[in-house]
Amino acid sequence: MRSAFDREMLKLLNDVNSMGARVDSVIRDTHTALKNLDFLLAQQIYESDHEVDDMEITIEREAISVIALQQPVASDLRKITATLKMVTDIERIGDQCADICEIMNSNPNFHQFDCPEKVLLALEKAREMFSSAMEAFMQRDMELAKEVILSDDIVDNYFNEIVQDMTNIIIDVANNNSNNSALAVDYLFIGKYIERIGDHATNIAEWALYEITGDNKYLIDSDEYEDEDEDDEE
Repeated sequence: MRSAFDREMLKLLNDVNSMGARVDSVIRDTHTALKNLDFLLAQQIYESDHEVDDMEITIEREAISVIALQQPVASDLRKITATLKMVTDIERIGDQCADICEIMNSNPNFHQFDCPEKVLLALEKAREMFSSAMEAFMQRDMELAKEVILSDDIVDNYFNEIVQDMTNIIIDVANNNSNNSALAVDYLFIGKYIERIGDHATNIAEWALYEITGDNKYLIDSDEYEDEDEDDEE
C-alpha cells in the first residue's frame, strides 16, 4: 500500500512541478511581450491560458483520488492539502499574465508607449519569486521560502512607484493627450496584476512552510489574497 501511495504522490508532485514550469514560461513570455510590444505573442499567451486551467483540474483530481483511495495521514495529508491550495495560486498567476496580455491587445494605441522600466523590473522580480517559491516547495527549503516572503516588499515598492509615475502622467496629459492618459491607466492595471503575481508567489512560499512545519501561522494573509482576486474578477 505504501509503495502505491509513494507512486501516486510522485506523479502528483511531478505534475505540480510541470505546471509550475509552464507558468514560469508564461511569465517569461509575458515579460518578452511587454518589453518588445509583441502583440502576437501576447495574443498567444491569452489564448493558451486554458492549458494552465486544465493542468490545475488534473492535479486536483489526482490529489482527491490519493485522499480517497490511499487514505493518507499526518504529514502526507498535509502535503496533499498544501498542494491543492498552492495549485490555485499557480493557476491565478497564469490568469494575471493572461490579463496583462489582454490589456495589451485591447488598446489600439498600446504601441505608442514603451513599457516603463519599473514594470519590467517588477515582473522580473515577481518571476524570480515564483521560481524560488516553487523550488522551496519541491525541495522543502524553509530558508528559501522565507526569502520569497521577504521579497514581496520589493514588488510592492515597484508597484507603488508605478502608481506614482502613471498618476503623474495622467495629471500632466489629461487635458491634451488622451491616448497617453489611457495608456497610463493600462499600465496601472498591469502593475497591479504584477503585484498580485508577487502575492501568489508569497502564498506558495507560505504553503511550503506549512507543509514542512505543520504550523499555519504562515497562512494568515492567504484569505486576504483570495478575496482581492475575487474583487479583480468582478
